[in-house]
Amino acid sequence: MKTPESDHLANLGAILVIRRRMLQLTQDQAAEACGIARATYRSAEGGRPLRDMNYDKIDAGMQMPAGSCQSVLGGTQSITLDDGTTLTPPLPSEGSRVPEELFEDVEAGVLVAMAEYAPTVPLGDARKVAELVVNRLKKKF
Repeated sequence: MKTPESDHLANLGAILVIRRRMLQLTQDQAAEACGIARATYRSAEGGRPLRDMNYDKIDAGMQMPAGSCQSVLGGTQSITLDDGTTLTPPLPSEGSRVPEELFEDVEAGVLVAMAEYAPTVPLGDARKVAELVVNRLKKKF
């Protein structure tokens, strides 16, 4: 069930993705910069709750003002960096559900990619990979 807390966590995750991309870091590099475990950083970007001390580490590692993460978790919609740049999560568009045809296209694309780049993988296994990708997308959207 969607709650205000889950919305705040999702907003923070979206802001962290934007900031990480601004800094041109991978998730692993961002975790290292923050001094936290890779899984912990990925959880933050995925909108899952962390221990408070990890949010402080993320603020520092991602070069954001102290208290930025907690501020977003408290309902603030954006973070303003020291240089004046404002980080705001994208607004969900009305009826932003992904059309089923797109999932079918993604599945077909994964199968083509598997055939091209992993031709020794049996078709049944390639279909499982495609199904996994589509299911993860459906959970996200």
